[in-house]
Amino acid sequence: MAVNSEARTRIALERRERTRRRLLEAASELIALKGPHAATIDEIVRHAGISRGSFYNYFRTPAEVVRELGAERAGRLDHELAELIEGVDDPALQLALMGSLVLIETMSDPTRAWVNLQMDRNDQPSQPTMVRRMGEIFARGVASGRFAQVDPLAARSLSFGAMRVAMRDMGLGLAPPDHGRKVQALIISALGVPYAEACALTEEAHERVMAKRDR
Repeated sequence: MAVNSEARTRIALERRERTRRRLLEAASELIALKGPHAATIDEIVRHAGISRGSFYNYFRTPAEVVRELGAERAGRLDHELAELIEGVDDPALQLALMGSLVLIETMSDPTRAWVNLQMDRNDQPSQPTMVRRMGEIFARGVASGRFAQVDPLAARSLSFGAMRVAMRDMGLGLAPPDHGRKVQALIISALGVPYAEACALTEEAHERVMAKRDR
């Protein structure tokens, strides 16, 4: 009986997770097509092929679905970034790796790029996971003398804001593929690293991320 009970519990949990994933995927597709404001509960459940009542077993509002999409992406990126910066002592290179990872992960998938663009239009806040990681890297850079002692909030606004605009312009076809790397180099330079070195670090980070993705 215990075995059957455990099996039923496992099957129920697996079914619940599949339904949750269908809701998230449906919302992602709708956001890419229509923007976050158009991703209503009725639209999401229709796209996912489930009942409206089932929606409330997982989320209370469409805004919660959008936040969950952002949080999942941030968590996945942070895990990958932790692997990339392991053994890297230079905070400037760590920051370049963070920017390159976000750029490459976003721009490699047109649908994902459009989802992020639409979410930015909805004024979604930066994900706490990425804000925390940026704060840690910046603090190490200031402590080591690698970055200038500027206001941390200003540094964060510059970094996240500039990268969002860069990805928006690239996603809309208003900027060439290397535009993001140029913006990255300017950000790192603004934090106190000589511009020529910032450009070299950005190119190195891009190559490292691409090499890891190709493995």
